[in-house]
Amino acid sequence: MGRRITSVSLVDGGMTFEERVEQQLSQADTPEQALEVATAATTVAPEVQKNEHISLMSHAAYEEVVADRLTSIFGTSVVDPRDDRRHGSRPGYDLLVTREGKRVGVEILFGNPSRPVDRGRITDRVLQAFAQPDLDALIIVCNQPEPSRPFLERISGLVPQGKGFQYVRWAADTDTPALRQTVEQQLGSQPSSGSAGAL
Repeated sequence: MGRRITSVSLVDGGMTFEERVEQQLSQADTPEQALEVATAATTVAPEVQKNEHISLMSHAAYEEVVADRLTSIFGTSVVDPRDDRRHGSRPGYDLLVTREGKRVGVEILFGNPSRPVDRGRITDRVLQAFAQPDLDALIIVCNQPEPSRPFLERISGLVPQGKGFQYVRWAADTDTPALRQTVEQQLGSQPSSGSAGAL
């Protein structure tokens, strides 16, 4: 599905590229298929994410796939999707991972996989998440390349004393071991800040 979309012209058979992307996203049988379409389309034409429907479907597919991977690793008793966040009552993270009293928020961001993540998005999410005093750590999971080490170090300065923060890139199942390691580290007793690459 995603592979086909890279060969579609901007106007194909009476449908614009954007319309074709929206159609394929809505007709995807699984979140993985929708994510493949969203990733391919965003790589070919990043401006498709300006379409609100495409953006919402892309983010929802990515969030569902990442949540599924985390649930497969840690189980439903540990991973809690933040349904109340979608209603605007608890900003800052999409999933809550808890173990032995430790509370780790996971914020999931989808963007152009060929470009580094926007620094403003990271800053905003960190500030929002740690406005909640009961959170022990925040992990940002994104399909985009991580920001620079100096930027991540500056962000770590915004994290309250004794709390943890890490950025981890998840773009495919080959990234799942790094995701698991990052969550395990934040569930451990020692707070850590930075990127998964520093583990």
